Amino acid sequence: MFEKVLLGVDFSPYTERLLGCVGELVRAGMKELILLYAVDARHAEMAKDLMEAYARRELERIGRLPDIEGLEVVRRIEPGSPAREILRVAAEEDVSLIYLGGHGAGFFERVLTGSVSGKVLRLADRPVLVHKCRIHEKDEGYECEAVCDLLFEKVLVATDFSAYAESLRPLLEEMASSCCEDITLLHVQRDEDAYVGAMKTLME
Repeated sequence: MFEKVLLGVDFSPYTERLLGCVGELVRAGMKELILLYAVDARHAEMAKDLMEAYARRELERIGRLPDIEGLEVVRRIEPGSPAREILRVAAEEDVSLIYLGGHGAGFFERVLTGSVSGKVLRLADRPVLVHKCRIHEKDEGYECEAVCDLLFEKVLVATDFSAYAESLRPLLEEMASSCCEDITLLHVQRDEDAYVGAMKTLME
């Protein structure tokens, strides 16, 4: 189902927590993982060189983590804004899924957070999974816990009964047969008469 997955990384501790959840992606069919780090083109040339050297070392290190052992891992470093490069590489590699973290700051305070994931969600032409962590307060600050057990176990699907929503049926059927225990379909309708008509259509 999701055989080739692109993960945008920023080398924060949260990146490794995301990698700790790849077992759930493997359960959903992942065979190849592309690790992408985007070197923001706005940085000075010297900073870009330092960041690329740092990125090469980190990509090599996290590519050997036990959590992704046995997977085919592709490492890519691309110049440009993170959102644009994520979208470009996803299309170039024809990935099945874009996998992003919802929190975390990386080298030189470059952030892969809401603005990047939001832009990718709006512009992507393929499935996007934004994985948020569970925040716990600690004495010295906060700790981010990646929650893997519910990644695909229970899925909520909002539908508007459009042709596009109907086109998702094969994907949902595949998810139901491979990795999801529970899929809930949700439709919100303000007009009561239209809601009744839609429910009758569903029941036919």
